[in-house]
Amino acid sequence: MLTFIAENNNDTVLDFGNAAGTLSSEEAQNIKQAAVLLFRRLIEILRVKLQLLPEDM
Repeated sequence: MLTFIAENNNDTVLDFGNAAGTLSSEEAQNIKQAAVLLFRRLIEILRVKLQLLPEDM
């Protein structure tokens, strides 16, 4: 499980507990952008689903 993200000499350090690795800044930026897009899509889906619920719920 990801425990922290920290900027370190233009690399993003990921700590997965026992396993650790580094990503380039470009890779980290791509992951951040993908996470934002997924979150926005999730919000859109929830908005649609909530609008379909009966009014008494």
